[in-house]
Amino acid sequence: TEQDADGTPVLEAEALWVDRFGNVQLNAELDDVAEFGDLLEVRTTRGARTVSLVSTYSDLADGAIGLLVDSDGLLSLVTYGRSASTELVVSRGDAVSLRPISDDGTATSTTVALGPTRRLGGG
Repeated sequence: TEQDADGTPVLEAEALWVDRFGNVQLNAELDDVAEFGDLLEVRTTRGARTVSLVSTYSDLADGAIGLLVDSDGLLSLVTYGRSASTELVVSRGDAVSLRPISDDGTATSTTVALGPTRRLGGG
């Protein structure tokens, strides 16, 4: 994890793939964001949204986007009954930044070198 100019952690990730449900698998693991807390800001080229770490899709409120550890052990951006890819306008290969949200509700910024750009597991 690296820090931006303000000393805020920011994780720079890449969308490895998008499944048929619109879940966006990132080249990041839970350990990469463990210090960020349960509420994060996700930034794409189209803007920023608040996401929460969840254990299951049903943990998400209607309209919410979550960050879930998928079956490959990687983080995936997910929604319940909708496409996270469509909501965030993210496709395979796109850059995605994750930042912790501070107690006052503002995002703080950690940069991590990108890992392999291949999907792990079947599919």
